[in-house]
Amino acid sequence: ANSGPGLAFVAYPDGITKLPAASLWAFLFFFMILTLGLDSQFAMMETVISGISDLFPNTLRKRKVLFTFICCLIGFLLGIPQATKGGMWVLTLMDWYSGSYNLMFVALAEIICLMYVYGFRRFSEDVEMMVGHKPNIYWLATWVVITPIAVAFIIIIGAVQYTPASYNGYEFEPWVQGLGWVMVSVPIAAILIVGVVQMCRYGAVEAFRPRPDWGPAEPENRTGRYAPTLPTVINEKGNGVGYENAGYVKSTDQVHVRL
Repeated sequence: ANSGPGLAFVAYPDGITKLPAASLWAFLFFFMILTLGLDSQFAMMETVISGISDLFPNTLRKRKVLFTFICCLIGFLLGIPQATKGGMWVLTLMDWYSGSYNLMFVALAEIICLMYVYGFRRFSEDVEMMVGHKPNIYWLATWVVITPIAVAFIIIIGAVQYTPASYNGYEFEPWVQGLGWVMVSVPIAAILIVGVVQMCRYGAVEAFRPRPDWGPAEPENRTGRYAPTLPTVINEKGNGVGYENAGYVKSTDQVHVRL
């Protein structure tokens, strides 16, 4: 194995057995793999849990321990097939496709939306509000130019050098490759579908602009262009009163009520 799961779970363990004190090195190696997995688990699961909890704060934040347990249990059950006799094939397929084009496309979509749709000037002002100063030219050049070009370059090179998924010289069947491309397309489709839904809700132009109540969640953190000018009744989910921002509101002589 040159790379992928086979390198960590086949080639390295086989090499460790040939070392002096092989049991000690084997323990240290797999303990490293365990800690690496736990570290990745904490970061990824907290991202999922926080994202879903923010959608239903009144329900899930009060039951975070239970919700965390359910999310981890679902992840555990989904991981069982990868620990079976044919698990290496499943793991290879997921490793081959799930972290390739879709990951790069999501990263490219994020940087484009943040720097060009939301605007790097607005983002710089947000950073200044949080840390006290705006990002310097290095960070702006990285975000606005270097990173989008680098990610686009990686996507293009990956497409040019694409090879079907295989393991130990055996190329997976076409229908298995199709499952891999489904894994690639699901995150991309989610971005496109949500974009279409938002344009249907707010209009093709307004969907790409910050909402009047955009800004820090806590009123005491709303400073500068986020300083509240008018109270706004937010009735979309029935979760109370927000504020319109001085930076985004066009008129200060009326209170808007969104149903």
